[in-house]
Amino acid sequence: MPGSTEPMDRDFGLWQIIQQEAQWINQRRQQLGRPEIVVEQGEVMDAVGLALSGGGIRSAAICLGVLQALNKHNVLRNIDYLSTVSGGGYIGSSLTATMTEAGGKFVLGGALPLIERPTNRKRSLFRWLSTCAITPTSGAR
Repeated sequence: MPGSTEPMDRDFGLWQIIQQEAQWINQRRQQLGRPEIVVEQGEVMDAVGLALSGGGIRSAAICLGVLQALNKHNVLRNIDYLSTVSGGGYIGSSLTATMTEAGGKFVLGGALPLIERPTNRKRSLFRWLSTCAITPTSGAR
């Protein structure tokens, strides 16, 4: 079980690992009112995965928009696996951490937190990402 302090049996084979993963997925699905997956040995697991690709802070900004759109259309709740790399990892780890702290609620949409700028003006994180990370600003090449 995620977060469990009990050591896993070192003799676990691939099939036992798949069964354990299915239990964890079903635990989350049950909390969301989704149907459980049934895992048959040798069959493909009916699970949904999302991959957030790399590309630095620009990728993180794009991935944030994708996650917000998926959440808006109630699709994010259907994702069983999350795979990230580089910039996608920035937002993927933020997603995982904030949803864990917020009891499974998506908190990266709507009113985003404010950040301090050197001029002491406050701007939303989204506006900063969209103006500074996605579009080059003066001096950025």
